Amino acid sequence: MNEKFITATKLRKNLFENLEQVNVSNVAKIVTKNGLPYATLLSYDKYEDILELIESYVDDSLVKRIEESEKEIREGEYVTWNEYLKEESKVPEFVLRDKTKVTYGANVPDNSNKQGKKGFKKTANRNKK
Repeated sequence: MNEKFITATKLRKNLFENLEQVNVSNVAKIVTKNGLPYATLLSYDKYEDILELIESYVDDSLVKRIEESEKEIREGEYVTWNEYLKEESKVPEFVLRDKTKVTYGANVPDNSNKQGKKGFKKTANRNKK
């Protein structure tokens, strides 16, 4: 995210122009008072994103599940995407893709299926050359 510093006086004089810049150009304004950072002006969408990110870090059960899944991946305890679909006969709730273009499907724990595997499942690269 881009940031720009602005004095409280300048912000007050051009409030609506600055609000428009924040919302349209995704630029955060750091408001200074007496030369020091005092407040931050950012779009509501960016504010919601930050709150969501904070909540995901605070959710201890989610952090624990992610750590368990990462351990399973390191230990090779995963199935390919096609194997996962055959085992579960359904589409997972969400899919993750990392920078290496490896796709992971999340097997959300289901109490009705005691034999299902947990965690992220590594799949084959789609863009092999």
